[in-house]
Amino acid sequence: MKKDNTVLMKMARESLEGKWEVAIPTIFIYLLITGGLLGVIEVFPLASIVSLIVTGPLALGIAGFALNICRGKEAKTAQLFQGFDNFFTSTVAYILIFYLSFYG
Repeated sequence: MKKDNTVLMKMARESLEGKWEVAIPTIFIYLLITGGLLGVIEVFPLASIVSLIVTGPLALGIAGFALNICRGKEAKTAQLFQGFDNFFTSTVAYILIFYLSFYG
């Protein structure tokens, strides 16, 4: 069933009701870390390996955070770093997604 974009935006706003105070800082922290890593890569090209390793767990953490908001569950900024609990799996998955996106 296809939904109109305005309906999806309304649903997103409703799911964020009362959670803006935690959502905005969490997204800001995520963007600050990932953006900072991109800036470091410009200066130190070998830092791209560190970026690849750190970005996977962060991507998993931000996805879990967003899912909790969408599902109406409790969302905390600490969830951003829960991807590091499954470090190996999240890093390998991110590397595979990265590789298949560009070379697959």
